[in-house]
Amino acid sequence: MSKYTESECAFTKIPHLLEALTAIQHPCRQKGQSWSEKEIEVHLENNPKNEKLKDRIKKKYPDMKVALDGPVQLHGYHGDKRKQKANVVIPKHYVQGSANDIGFMVTKDGTNQCISEFDSGQFNEKWQDRLKDEYGFAEFKKKCRKEGWKYVEKRLDDGEPRLIIDNPT
Repeated sequence: MSKYTESECAFTKIPHLLEALTAIQHPCRQKGQSWSEKEIEVHLENNPKNEKLKDRIKKKYPDMKVALDGPVQLHGYHGDKRKQKANVVIPKHYVQGSANDIGFMVTKDGTNQCISEFDSGQFNEKWQDRLKDEYGFAEFKKKCRKEGWKYVEKRLDDGEPRLIIDNPT
């Protein structure tokens, strides 16, 4: 049984994390492939604020599983429930062949990220840094929209994001 390694990161907005997860290169797939919205689950606490968040997520990702039943326990390789809980989950069968769930417990103070020792070979520090970059990119795009700035999104050959901003000031 591979134990989970928990690490803190500064993800405080589930929509930005979802955008990052659907944009980042999956390390076990062909170049340019990321997780699809069908491969990520969101488990929110059942309250009125999260009902609105659920609606926003479903509008952007209609095929994503979004439920007001969270957070949920993560599952290990054999399907065993682990003590770690998460409200954003990538089920083990979408991670890699012999994997455990990957989970993120997103709170207003930050995120506890759970990746098993077994899976950390592929979902290593380099991948985690790239996820943080994609999260920041999602935050910045939201700021551009809020400020009314027009932009064009480009991706370099390695998948790294770039924005070309037209700021009429």
